[in-house]
Amino acid sequence: MTILYTPRLLFPALVMCPTGLLRTSNNTVAYVAFWLFLTFFGCSTVAVLSAFMYRYVALKGKLRKFLSLKWLIILGILHVSYELPTIILYALGISDRNAIDKAVITQWPNISPYFNGIGCAAIHFDVTVFPFMFMLSCIAAFTLGVPIVVTLVLKIMAGAENIAWLMQAALIFGTLHSSFNTLMMLYFIPPYRQAFLRLLKIKNLSLVANITTIDFSRTDAIPRMTSLKLPPVTVTYKK
Repeated sequence: MTILYTPRLLFPALVMCPTGLLRTSNNTVAYVAFWLFLTFFGCSTVAVLSAFMYRYVALKGKLRKFLSLKWLIILGILHVSYELPTIILYALGISDRNAIDKAVITQWPNISPYFNGIGCAAIHFDVTVFPFMFMLSCIAAFTLGVPIVVTLVLKIMAGAENIAWLMQAALIFGTLHSSFNTLMMLYFIPPYRQAFLRLLKIKNLSLVANITTIDFSRTDAIPRMTSLKLPPVTVTYKK
């Protein structure tokens, strides 16, 4: 999927411009690519749920019913329709693209070189109420599977002994999600990575620039300061 579609986020604007094989200058293609991305995300969520459901029904001895044609069709439809409400809300929020472009550039004028003339999927809160509903739907779709998976895991492990450590480890690992997500964003999204590296460079220079006094009474070797691009320093002579 990342070969076909790698979204370039123009955060904090709700703008996603496709890169990869689906890179385009057409907004319609960009919208379709984003909808395919949402559909693929929904398929991944349902696939995880299906795996735990398979394990649960296998323990209950109902695997034959779960693998029947009826349930396979239901799971297949659920795979492709899980994010359908989210996609519909997003589609309702893009009815006036000219107004969206104007609102985006007015609020964030600095992104215009990366937005104008490039195919991007974009919505804006000031144009219609549907972007807000779209965000709520994204949150619901992302979090809906979590309690279901937790419930299935608890039922699968019912009767097992000495699993308290597993639950504690799962809790600790779950709290690291945001930290790992931040690291992945810094690694995989070039603008974020470049901004972070520039921030580190500024911090290092600021530490060096804190040197404001040179003591010429020292007899040990002192690093030469002429090669450093520093602001004017205060020189103190000691007799």
